[in-house]
Amino acid sequence: MVRLLNPAQVAAVRKQQGNRRRKTDWLDAAAVCELLARGEGSPVHLDASPAASLRPLWSGRKDLVDARGRLRQQAGALVDCLWPGFSATDKLAGVAPVLSSPFDTKAGRVMVGLLAEGWTPARVAATSVAGLRQVFAARGCRLSRPLAGQLIGRAASALPAHPAASAGKAAALTGLLGALATLDRQIAGLEAEMAPLLAATQGAKLTQIRGVATVAAAGFVAFVGHTGRWSEWAKVWRAAGLDPARSQSGATDQRYGISREGSAWGQRAILDLAAGVCRQPGRFHASYQARLHARKHPKVALTAVGNQVGRICFALMDSGADYDPDHQAKRIQRRTDNPRNGGGRAA
Repeated sequence: MVRLLNPAQVAAVRKQQGNRRRKTDWLDAAAVCELLARGEGSPVHLDASPAASLRPLWSGRKDLVDARGRLRQQAGALVDCLWPGFSATDKLAGVAPVLSSPFDTKAGRVMVGLLAEGWTPARVAATSVAGLRQVFAARGCRLSRPLAGQLIGRAASALPAHPAASAGKAAALTGLLGALATLDRQIAGLEAEMAPLLAATQGAKLTQIRGVATVAAAGFVAFVGHTGRWSEWAKVWRAAGLDPARSQSGATDQRYGISREGSAWGQRAILDLAAGVCRQPGRFHASYQARLHARKHPKVALTAVGNQVGRICFALMDSGADYDPDHQAKRIQRRTDNPRNGGGRAA
């Protein structure tokens, strides 16, 4: 039997043993043995179910996405070396980037590719609007006339790149773009493998919720597994470590921030689910905005929405019912019509 122990638990036991400032392999092993003797740790269920097969796919995709984010930061730094001020932002001066995202938009990727090919701001500024549109069209991007004019104007006002700062940057940018293209293909391949596996799990209907795509649903299902493992949603929430820390003594019960002592990738799976639904208009977006207006921290607001949408997803997995976006309104209406009726069980 394999059981997972949180490093914070091991550190706490080591402190109880009087070894707060001493950390060796032997002391850690003794702390681990004491925790296992107490029955602590979450058991690892190894099976051949589709939900278990989603775990390495989702975890591997997460690592690839993190690596892609770091490479994009490096590529963005090279772009600023080749075109000083390309991503400059100053709200007070009214300066904003012409292209909102050089990697998430087709025009941005084409422009970065031109810089990797050796284009300079001076060359862009010397190109006419029609000529720049033809260059983008040859690379499969339809550039509008206003945007082409803005690019040429920004290039004309750009500071000249210093030869020492731009030496070798175009070749390095070319290599980074090739690595990013490889990562994009690998991520797309993993996402294609997730779709049929998700359809064979209890969470096949989670994508009915607006804003929940295949990847977010797969991460949630991979963490929860089968709902029979949990007696209620509160157990899942506690295992993810997203419940608030508490300190109670007598009548005083003080609540602190999020404990964060559970599964790190479980936290990310639930928060990714919440981020997806908050981007779409609806009850979850309204709930998130209401907490922001109440001066809640964005992470606290997002965690609260994660509790809401996670509870609904867990109920959908447990019942196998279809998602009804008007369920909450119908439940309130039933309570209004018949105060003695509790409104039924949420699905």
